Amino acid sequence: MLDAAEEIAVEVGLGAITLTAVQRRAGQSNKSAAAYHFGSLDGLLAAVVARRMEPINAARAAHLERLAPDAGVAALVDALVRPFADATLRAPGSRYARFLAQIQLHPVYGPTTMGLSEASSLREVQQRITALLPSSPELVLARFAAAASLMIDTLARWEGQGPPGEDVDLLCADLTAVCTAVLSTPSPMNGEAR
Repeated sequence: MLDAAEEIAVEVGLGAITLTAVQRRAGQSNKSAAAYHFGSLDGLLAAVVARRMEPINAARAAHLERLAPDAGVAALVDALVRPFADATLRAPGSRYARFLAQIQLHPVYGPTTMGLSEASSLREVQQRITALLPSSPELVLARFAAAASLMIDTLARWEGQGPPGEDVDLLCADLTAVCTAVLSTPSPMNGEAR
């Protein structure tokens, strides 16, 4: 049923996801199966995110363990980007980036569901980047959210274009550079030089 929810979101749109539509797409004849397993549509969407984010967060944690304690912003941004790119662009048939791109902006499901993606590895990246930048923590947090949205939207677009093959490393390097610039460009809001 989790795959069915992703399929519906990508093919028709997030608004078309209902427990009934998911059960039908999954070939589930028990009309109360989705409600039994997930409780509600919120629970179903949360289960999709949790299932996909667990391995991404584990890969990110492993990536962070390999980094030197004094790693720079670009290396930390790479730890944000690469595990997500590997789980989507290197996974044949992946729809997760496109699913998450829709969820993140949804006024009802977005705040609750996206909170599930904020695992300890993501918080560690954010904290280490905040410690390196001269901007206020509030500005870094706002920019981190912008960089994460940029990453999700970019990977969603690439994911939908088919298998990028060896280009994944180049795409990741470019996305890391862009997200690093979003985070580290001086801000006139903080009186920083341009």
